Amino acid sequence: EHIYNRTRLLSHRLREAVQVYRFADLSSDVQAYIENLKGMELKAELQLAGSPHEDFPYGQAIQVKRIIQEAITNIIKFADSSEVLVRMELKKNSFALSILDDGKGFNAADHHDGIGISNMKIRAKKLKGALHIESKLKHGTEVVLEYPRSLQE
Repeated sequence: EHIYNRTRLLSHRLREAVQVYRFADLSSDVQAYIENLKGMELKAELQLAGSPHEDFPYGQAIQVKRIIQEAITNIIKFADSSEVLVRMELKKNSFALSILDDGKGFNAADHHDGIGISNMKIRAKKLKGALHIESKLKHGTEVVLEYPRSLQE
């Protein structure tokens, strides 16, 4: 079993190392995720800025997708939101992500991070970036990720 697990890990790392992945691929993956939300009474929209043909390291894309999934899971579970806007911007030297909802919000000063928010912050650190959450009661929440752009993992 040890050999099987080690081989599987190496196989995944090799796939990540050789896979050509572009900003358009990340955008398509996120759009497909958003399309799957249509049956949940949550209107979701994706806005993009940046060249779709730019390389986007696969390992970074995985972290970004997991942050989006966790943020939207939190919106569905806690926000009582009807709309969510996901913005991704590929800049020359950085990548920016914003996830904004129109839900009930919360008082950030009185809030303790749960597992989901903690996991998003850990993923942001893996990207050498920062994750900020801004929320105000009755005015929704915005999750913002920004990290320096590098073509290396």
